[in-house]
Amino acid sequence: MKATFTRFRWRRYVLGPNITKEKFACLGRSDEVIALLKRLPYIKMNNNYEYMIAPQTYQCDYRRNHFQSPAFTNSRPPYEIPYGFEYPPWVVPSTYGKNDGSYLMLDTTDGTVTDYRVTGGGYPPDYEDGDPRSWRNECEDRTLKLEDFLNEWKAKHQTITWMSLTLGHPEIWWIDYRSDPQKTTEFREIQEIIHANGWPVDFNREECKQVLENWNV
Repeated sequence: MKATFTRFRWRRYVLGPNITKEKFACLGRSDEVIALLKRLPYIKMNNNYEYMIAPQTYQCDYRRNHFQSPAFTNSRPPYEIPYGFEYPPWVVPSTYGKNDGSYLMLDTTDGTVTDYRVTGGGYPPDYEDGDPRSWRNECEDRTLKLEDFLNEWKAKHQTITWMSLTLGHPEIWWIDYRSDPQKTTEFREIQEIIHANGWPVDFNREECKQVLENWNV
């Protein structure tokens, strides 16, 4: 079944001041982390679905309901906390990836992020035991400034390497070596249609929508 191209409006919400050191004590995060989490803008995730911002990856919303629940303890961590992965108190996930996506682990000491994946890792260690950065040895093999990492992701959307769409709920469609050949062909065809209609500089939304509707018949 062919995918339907659609438009999403992502709204950022700043909710009540419900992030405190006391409520988040079970996470064992530093004062710097708690202060940062209070100031961040968030995509509201207290809906029936979650907004995907990268393949199988979602922004952490530390103001969502389950962080205020009595079940919020070390014995029942939410998705935002990578289970079984140990990292220092000055580090916090800024995104979560469940089983297949990316936990961008933000290090508040130097403003960098390192991509941790539950099913990833296995690279030769970059840091000796005892180095405060040795937790990164369990992650993917590069560390970048947060701005640089997010710019890479932004470019993926701008070039339609990652495509926002709906299959009954907000999703991102992408292709890789595991993709079905038919789906790969469909993806390339949609890319060509969107680019032909001026994306991203001079995008003719209505005309593109009409072409895609005809293509999807």
